[in-house]
Amino acid sequence: MPDSPIFAHGIASGDPLTDRVVIWTRIGSDQASVPVTWKVGRDAELIDVVASGETIAEPHRDHTVHVDVAGLEPGVVYHYGFEAAGEVSPTGRTWTLRPDADRLRFATCSCAKRNAGYFNAYGRIAERDDQM
Repeated sequence: MPDSPIFAHGIASGDPLTDRVVIWTRIGSDQASVPVTWKVGRDAELIDVVASGETIAEPHRDHTVHVDVAGLEPGVVYHYGFEAAGEVSPTGRTWTLRPDADRLRFATCSCAKRNAGYFNAYGRIAERDDQM
């Protein structure tokens, strides 16, 4: 769990295609609108940035942001992160689909009931490195 209440809900990615992926976060704030910057890079330090931009976390969307990052290369691992209210999110890892993939694996989770215990299944899914 991040130390910052701004990114207390973490970050995620999904809906990969060969040239794009959606990145997500929820901003913990009571402000009406919160500017959020994002970037996607080839390295975990987000120095080799390939895409970046700004969006707004609005209360009518529960302060969540979904960014459809396009113009990416197929079959490449990317890293991404957000910044809002002077705080930096954890860095995430995602990848685009390979056009010649002969199989696809999904991980699903449900019934996230925090008071029932820690959710190490999410961490185990994130640790997997068998995308290629």
